Amino acid sequence: MKNVGLFLVVTLLVALASGCSQNEDKLNLLFFSELPTEVDDEAETIIAKKIGGDDKLQLEFYPFHHEKIAIELAGRNGDIFFVPQEDVKNMIDPASFTALTEMADDQLMNGVPLEEFKGKDPDTGEWQVYAVPVGNESLLLKEIGMTLQKPLAAFIPNYSEDKEEALELLKYLTDN
Repeated sequence: MKNVGLFLVVTLLVALASGCSQNEDKLNLLFFSELPTEVDDEAETIIAKKIGGDDKLQLEFYPFHHEKIAIELAGRNGDIFFVPQEDVKNMIDPASFTALTEMADDQLMNGVPLEEFKGKDPDTGEWQVYAVPVGNESLLLKEIGMTLQKPLAAFIPNYSEDKEEALELLKYLTDN
């Protein structure tokens, strides 16, 4: 009987600990670029204006490394990824990224050809846009007063639980 009671107590503690350790429902933006971490507060203020408060927002800044991006994607972390444009074309994965064709339906977006941001949808066989350019003229970079030597591109992974909110935010941030 003692063993059953001990088992129930341990099970309850494990369930309680795992329930408390769940991430809060925040929109998580991951920046893999030359952006300094000092722009965190400014970027958070700009983004919080759109989503209605910084309590629903988490920003993370990292130097660009393919391995770190792979780890974050495998761990299902992040709702929007910002990476250098020149590197995103080698990362396009239609099975893993959300199609962004509705926000970039022309051949150009902010003066950047979208051909390198496309991939073939595995379900329909149609070519879709899976990443969008975030250049120096974008709202985000203009507002924080940064000019990057390597412009960024952004994508939304398929596992994101906040795809609609991430898409709306991405439209807002890429506007110029």
